Amino acid sequence: MGYSNSTDGDIEITHGLNEFLVVKSDVAGNLEWSKNFGGSNGDYGYGVCNGLNGGYVLVGKTNSIDGDINFYHGDYDCWVIKIDSVGNIEWEHTYGGSYTEGASDIIQTSDGNYLLGASVWSSDGDISALHGIDAGDFWLVKLSPDGDILWEKTFGSTETEQLNSIIETRNGDFVAAGYTTGNDGDVSGFHGWLDYWVIRVDNEGNLIWQKA
Repeated sequence: MGYSNSTDGDIEITHGLNEFLVVKSDVAGNLEWSKNFGGSNGDYGYGVCNGLNGGYVLVGKTNSIDGDINFYHGDYDCWVIKIDSVGNIEWEHTYGGSYTEGASDIIQTSDGNYLLGASVWSSDGDISALHGIDAGDFWLVKLSPDGDILWEKTFGSTETEQLNSIIETRNGDFVAAGYTTGNDGDVSGFHGWLDYWVIRVDNEGNLIWQKA
């Protein structure tokens, strides 16, 4: 899972600029199929997980409103695509607000849903709050098997946070990791300039602890 702006080699078609690129190989690394997804503008794929009912779920960001994308909030949106086992789209959703959002990770959750991990710069649309002005926050979004938002929470400071990865713990909490440049809001213990930042939340997205 990644992105490409090529139109030759293993890539059969393109919609425009950079697009999501998914390559399926056998255990020996031989190509079984490749698919690209996107619109006429920039689409960037960053994460993938197995689908709850088979297939795969792909995440990244888009600023297209054509091709495979049916709705657009503004600037860049988080883009999530569910494909079947041979790369056909089953559903796709964009999530975000009027500024820049980008999804970096997605996991299945033990209660039969998905958790999306992203970085956001908006305080409108699907995003209920933002800690800073022109500064990014961690964004965690619980999604149903069909991609409907069950809950969403932002975490951060008045400076910039960028989320890179998420996991579920043994007791059903979630841990998100990335970086921060702030020392207020949800962030304390900042060392200077740019720190790793790790947060733990419960199954409803309530903050349990954070460490910089």
